[in-house]
Amino acid sequence: MTGEETLKVVEHFKTKASVPVIHVWHEDMGFRLAEIRNRAIIEATGDYIVQIDGDIVLGKYFIKDHNDAAKSGRFVRGSRALISEKRTNKILESGKINLLKERMYVKNKFNSLRIPILSRLLRKESYRSNNIRGCNFAFWKNDFVKVNGYNNDMHGWGCEDWELAARLINIGIKQRKLKLGGVCYHLYHKESNKDRVGINHEIYLKVIEEKVSRCKNGIVLLD
Repeated sequence: MTGEETLKVVEHFKTKASVPVIHVWHEDMGFRLAEIRNRAIIEATGDYIVQIDGDIVLGKYFIKDHNDAAKSGRFVRGSRALISEKRTNKILESGKINLLKERMYVKNKFNSLRIPILSRLLRKESYRSNNIRGCNFAFWKNDFVKVNGYNNDMHGWGCEDWELAARLINIGIKQRKLKLGGVCYHLYHKESNKDRVGINHEIYLKVIEEKVSRCKNGIVLLD
């Protein structure tokens, strides 16, 4: 899809959405997820960021569950249910999705369940960073600014969410796990090129070893 075609989709979506929609764009120069997330979060006007990806379909109570799990001094790690390639193709062809029906087909069915009472009981906290998924991740914008956002030096797929979470932990922010709530579904697609995952992982390990709390090339250095 070209930039012009994407813009048309966004403009059409704006007419249907019940909330303000801000379109943030940068030139396609390869996988630069950290940078585009920084640009988007800078534009966000709320105090709390609930982050998803473009290949995610949200459950009805996704935002409600994240609001319930939000707590000062915490970031929230959610999970996802995986929709198969065959089911994804059917969804894209029809343009329709029935999430109740999809629960029958997902591989990791536990991640498709929503049980609010049990979710609160399972809301464990830890200083762990290497289990974060950027497609279901929430944090306070002020905490994000304190650590200077995502590290723009992390190009290519892999570890950008872990690295951000590690720096949040280094300023005393704990991870709060969200299970049986904040349900979302991941549409199948081919995996991204992982050529730089080793380099990115080394950056992540350095943050842990040296207790880095603020990256040098983050939201502050964006044009």
